Amino acid sequence: MQPLNVGRRWADNSAMSRNEAVVPSYIEKLLVPATVAVSGSEPYVGAFALCVHSPHRAGPESLLELLNSAARVVPFVRSGDDVVMLLARQAIEWVEIDHDIDPTWVRPRSYVDSREEQVHVQLLDGRRLEGKVTLDLPEHLNRISDFLNLPEDFFVLIRPRSILLLNKARLASARLFESSPRPLKRTGTDSR
Repeated sequence: MQPLNVGRRWADNSAMSRNEAVVPSYIEKLLVPATVAVSGSEPYVGAFALCVHSPHRAGPESLLELLNSAARVVPFVRSGDDVVMLLARQAIEWVEIDHDIDPTWVRPRSYVDSREEQVHVQLLDGRRLEGKVTLDLPEHLNRISDFLNLPEDFFVLIRPRSILLLNKARLASARLFESSPRPLKRTGTDSR
């Protein structure tokens, strides 16, 4: 058995001047004002930095796309001191934004609302919230449980004065105001 990294060569940086300034490149971002709650701390007020061009479609990146991305950390510019914080995406409990924010900055224009459900949710910290969840589900699925079991980590809860993006992993429970309708039946299929 050979040890790992036998004969590994390290980079020779001796030719680099220690006095040369490294100039970071600037990447244009859209700043979306928000309040964010992260596990173990008081909520922060500031803005999320979104890409001007979505990596998935034409137009700007949406906050929902950023929060449901594979990124481990997301950039947040704290108000007051303009400190750029890299927040662990999975530690974010909720994000609150005003209704007057451009809707395409919240979620992609391609998001299709197939149904709406009024729900009560309780977070792990005991906080209780009510609001409307818009569901984008395939026709054979119809329940809030189907929606919450989809692989995306965050979903939108529309409240009277604000919009919340909630981390599904931070939910203790969700309850509907009324029963879900039966799933849609596919037309033109043989039921044998």
